[in-house]
Amino acid sequence: MGGSSFSTADWSRASSTVRDQPLHKTNVSSSLKDELNPALMKNNCRESCDSIHNPNSTAIIIGLDMTGSMSSILSQIMGKSLGTLFEYIYDRKPVSDPQVLFCGVGDEMAGDPAPFQVGQFESECGRLMTTLKDFWVDGCRGGNNDVESYDLPYFFASHMTKIDCMKKRNQKGFIFTIGDEPPPSTLSPKTVKRIFGIDIQKEISFKDLIQLTSQSYIPFHIIMSEGFHPKLHGINSVLQPWQNLLGENAIVCDDSTKLSEVITSILEIKAGKNKTDVINSWDSTTTLVVQKAVGNLPAQQSGGLVFN
Repeated sequence: MGGSSFSTADWSRASSTVRDQPLHKTNVSSSLKDELNPALMKNNCRESCDSIHNPNSTAIIIGLDMTGSMSSILSQIMGKSLGTLFEYIYDRKPVSDPQVLFCGVGDEMAGDPAPFQVGQFESECGRLMTTLKDFWVDGCRGGNNDVESYDLPYFFASHMTKIDCMKKRNQKGFIFTIGDEPPPSTLSPKTVKRIFGIDIQKEISFKDLIQLTSQSYIPFHIIMSEGFHPKLHGINSVLQPWQNLLGENAIVCDDSTKLSEVITSILEIKAGKNKTDVINSWDSTTTLVVQKAVGNLPAQQSGGLVFN
């Protein structure tokens, strides 16, 4: 996928039907669509490929927690923040030829009917908007077990994607998971079979999944402090276990309206731009949110990632 180039004007037209509208009006799916069902993926794989329009593709996976604990900010994120993110990625060009894949995350342990939904790597805005509108939000209900299935996008990324940025240029893609709950501990063969339709021999720890994914992607988890869990249990109840897995790549975002700026800033810093310059490139209100979110990220050293 990803044969067309991205246009901010096209995105603005496509997203005008969903911005600032209630989530139930923007997402009309009442069941899991076949094209978003990971068990029905062609060749058990999603691909981010170079093309004439995107000769130096960069794979970006965004896994969004769509469970009930995120309900207060989900409309903002899906209806506006994600569209703004693409505008920033295109206009500010933190990475070359971005190809973004959206996936929805629920709670498999709570029995969600669709705990993982996955789109395609896309650089054409119409297709991205169609994917967003096709997600079955009610398929990711969540439960009261203090975790969500954040391990599913990592299993998908490590086992079921092929990305040219890594294959051809030894350049890692990016994976961002976004949510408000602590991470799970292990992923069982039974769950993998149910969700992905493939067999594994034994359970795999989330720590091992992240290490495996890190061979091809730079992993980040963004904790939304406006979600239900941090409000009820405190931010450290979520931040500490994520830091144990990701270190400084566990990021806290205090304002869902600034999520796109936080992600864009992370991409720019990892691309080698001066962190202070990146933080100060936003308006004063946004700068405060971005500063808190990315303040602990180390400045990219020379010889690190280079995006052409």
